Amino acid sequence: MKEEESMNWFKQWFDSPLYEKLYANRDEAEAACLGRLIEQIIPVDEFPEILDLGCGRGRHSLYFAQQGYTVTGIDLSEEAIDTARRKTEKLKLDNISFQIRDMRHPLNGKKFDAIINLFTTFGYYDNDTENMKVLDAQNAMVRKGGKIIIDFMNARKVRADFEPHSEGAFDGIEYKIKRQVEGDVIKKEIEFSGPKLDGSKNYIERVKLYEPQWFVSELTKRGFQVEQTMGNYKGADFEETVSERFIVVAVKK
Repeated sequence: MKEEESMNWFKQWFDSPLYEKLYANRDEAEAACLGRLIEQIIPVDEFPEILDLGCGRGRHSLYFAQQGYTVTGIDLSEEAIDTARRKTEKLKLDNISFQIRDMRHPLNGKKFDAIINLFTTFGYYDNDTENMKVLDAQNAMVRKGGKIIIDFMNARKVRADFEPHSEGAFDGIEYKIKRQVEGDVIKKEIEFSGPKLDGSKNYIERVKLYEPQWFVSELTKRGFQVEQTMGNYKGADFEETVSERFIVVAVKK
């Protein structure tokens, strides 16, 4: 698949208001739960300036700004960044900014105390080289002694608990999700229908399934030392057969 084709799903789906509705359970309360865990790892007095890489609509960025961090959020989705900026204005925060930007491209000359990459905002490219550019960008933007935190799905658990079909409804809109694993890529085909829509709406998600060992190896190659791995947003130790998430914390040597 060509790079342009592999990114079409991202631009179309993440800009859709249906994305936020489908994942309504990924809300500010969940962001605060993970945020409290991350605060213990990068306390604000030691890591005051952070980058939220692939910040989406800003729920994590806004949480950290409210805790006193200086936050920069970047995302390729114009709709997501517009929403994040509106939320910032409503909360009257002046220690947070957002940019529409490809997360493979580092901010020139900028070094952060910590970088967070949350809610599986990784693996959007079918090509390993392009996904590794996201790690290279993090390496370029974090200071020596700084930390990066990557929150990814547990690939082994995803394969073990694979559910090919699901469906449901919200606000009078019905949805059907078809899932399949194509090699090392998990693909979702999502169809929405209902009287509120002008016909059916169809979207695709594609995320490459990377194993924990891959992250450890690639981070080590880039001069990071893995400090901690966790399996959920409460900080439980990572267990490959049972953990829902793979959260890795690495420090720049």
